[in-house]
Amino acid sequence: MMAIPREEILENVYGGFGSVYSFPTFPNFSDWFVKYEDLPTEPMVEGSCASAKEVVTYNPDKARECLAAAGYPDGFDFPLVAPPGEAEFAEMYAGVWQEIGARADLQVVEGAVWQSIKDRDDHLGMVTWTPGTWQDPFVNLNLFLYSKGGINSARVNDPVYDAMVPVLKNEMDNEKRKAAYAKVFSYALEDSSYLHGVSFDKLTFWHPWVKGYSGEISNVGIQGWHSLAKNVWIDTDMQPGN
Repeated sequence: MMAIPREEILENVYGGFGSVYSFPTFPNFSDWFVKYEDLPTEPMVEGSCASAKEVVTYNPDKARECLAAAGYPDGFDFPLVAPPGEAEFAEMYAGVWQEIGARADLQVVEGAVWQSIKDRDDHLGMVTWTPGTWQDPFVNLNLFLYSKGGINSARVNDPVYDAMVPVLKNEMDNEKRKAAYAKVFSYALEDSSYLHGVSFDKLTFWHPWVKGYSGEISNVGIQGWHSLAKNVWIDTDMQPGN
């Protein structure tokens, strides 16, 4: 995480349209997102070599120190599996990690193979994944970090997250929920069970004759997540040639 030049990637790759970090929730959920200046400067996770703020601050020298302290003074090799649509940025991060001795064997595979590897319990490498901003503040906690979560691809089993799930579900005082989430936000950022890079803004365009749709995050195509297709209709009088 500390080997990623986040500001440089944000400006040079995404033209400034994105966020240097967006885990465990996106900055557009401003009531739940912890800004960089408010991140803890001391480690929260037992045995951690870096605080939440340090984790998202470019510092390749400290990254090498942490690798050495973890028993990898010469770095290590690992498989990095990506579907075709994610190959380009996977190559970018592989190049970044190469500089600190984390040597990725990038394997670009077709979608079904990628999905089968991602969901296996026994894979020991890294698998890319680009979920979008449909993730509200609780999705990552409930699905990815909760030990019984439905998409716990990193096999996380941490009592800190498990104890937080019922608090966020059952606490009626929203201010208390926000305060509790702020703590787990910084903890999850430092813990980095899921490595995450720079997030990019997602723009949606549609023709003005498409009605019943106003740029919602979910698509209206074949993917089907929260599909809005049943609400969409075409105003044929507005179409070109009519």
